[in-house]
Amino acid sequence: MRAALIAALLFSATGAQGQTVAITGGDSTLDGAAGAQANLFFPSGADAGFGFLLTPAGPRVGFSYRFKWRGYQAALGDQTLNLGQLQIIERGFAIERIVGKNDLTAFVGAVGDGFYEPFGRAFGLNTAGAGLLFTHLFSMGSFSSFNAVHGRRVDALEAAAWHNRRWNLDGTAGLLENRGFFDGRVSYSPRHWAALSIAHQDRFIPQHVEFNSAQVGVTSAHLSAWASGFESRGQTSEAAGVTSRAGALTGGVSWYKTEGQRPFLAANVSARLRSWTASSSWARGNVGFGGGYSGNYFSVGISQAVLYNLPTAAFQQTTMLTLSLRIPGTDIAANFIGSLDPLHHLRSEEYASDYVYGRESGGADQAVSLGGKFIVRGTVTDATGNAVQGAAILLDHKREAWASQDGSFQERFRNGKTVSVRIVFADFTATGRWTCATCPATAQPTKQGTDLKIILRRTP
Repeated sequence: MRAALIAALLFSATGAQGQTVAITGGDSTLDGAAGAQANLFFPSGADAGFGFLLTPAGPRVGFSYRFKWRGYQAALGDQTLNLGQLQIIERGFAIERIVGKNDLTAFVGAVGDGFYEPFGRAFGLNTAGAGLLFTHLFSMGSFSSFNAVHGRRVDALEAAAWHNRRWNLDGTAGLLENRGFFDGRVSYSPRHWAALSIAHQDRFIPQHVEFNSAQVGVTSAHLSAWASGFESRGQTSEAAGVTSRAGALTGGVSWYKTEGQRPFLAANVSARLRSWTASSSWARGNVGFGGGYSGNYFSVGISQAVLYNLPTAAFQQTTMLTLSLRIPGTDIAANFIGSLDPLHHLRSEEYASDYVYGRESGGADQAVSLGGKFIVRGTVTDATGNAVQGAAILLDHKREAWASQDGSFQERFRNGKTVSVRIVFADFTATGRWTCATCPATAQPTKQGTDLKIILRRTP
């Protein structure tokens, strides 16, 4: 049944004259979901999308149409409003107006929750309502205010972000559906080789969980050391480690402890030769081997890691299996992500995507340039410095960039006005699941190019 529904949507999408259709479909035992999505991009700059997912909570549908109208950006259907690291889901009609450094969005319709997968997104509706989102950008940060009423629930949230060369602060606080909400983080980098970050996060997975973390790290050309602490559900966990690099070889040892459990050590060593990698790891008396190959059209990998599991508030050994394939001469791509827990339970995600081009859309080689002499560029890595290829970065609320194979991205702007920066985990093509460790909230485009350093942390 699932396969039939996915195939029906995938093969029903065709490239009409002058438009491009992006098609994605897949299945996930990680979240118990399956579905597909089609996005249409028109020469006028408008775009439309439709998604259908089968989820544990039942079928979910998503649809949207965004277009420009008399100087406004309008949207019919589903709209995601970004407030700091929080996403507000709305279905109905939204209209946005940007004047200088001020951005105002008004909406009326229904609000609810979102369900995101690499192969689609869909939404569940709760109550009808209306609201306003206002954002003001300044030279070193931003301020946002969100106010909405839906049913008997009230949202009144404020978000602010500020940064300079050494400090990066952002936070969101207020009422979310009649109850207190706070999400904030502070990072400090006194030198390019040292960094400290502290965060308090409110998460819904789907139950409400409060999560505190602190991390510190130092790095050099051949050696790096780190330590971190986590607290959730009244339970604390600590970890620390050292990693050494010498040419193509990398080795490290780490220590992990969760309250009420025995601490343990983990060690790993890896070697890289051009497109090939090989690795070996040891933890809790178990020895694991991995490696992989990465090319332009095919990549495969097996790796072991110890990750902090937020729902259980404890560290967990995990084996990751990844496979990516792109058919030469086409835009067809397929991906497989597998996660093997210590009890050898395999959960996986499989999805594929393709593009269908209309007769006037220009095909795969069509170049779309936003122009401008002012540049924002950066890199996206994990805590050990490895590139996170496929990470999605939303700049200035509307320009989305993806990290390349070396983790780099770049966007051009027509002026040097401060732009917002947001990591859009729902749009990642990177394998696995991630959360922010160090994520700037704003950036200042310059003619020489502003360099951003984004650090992510993998989660189970």
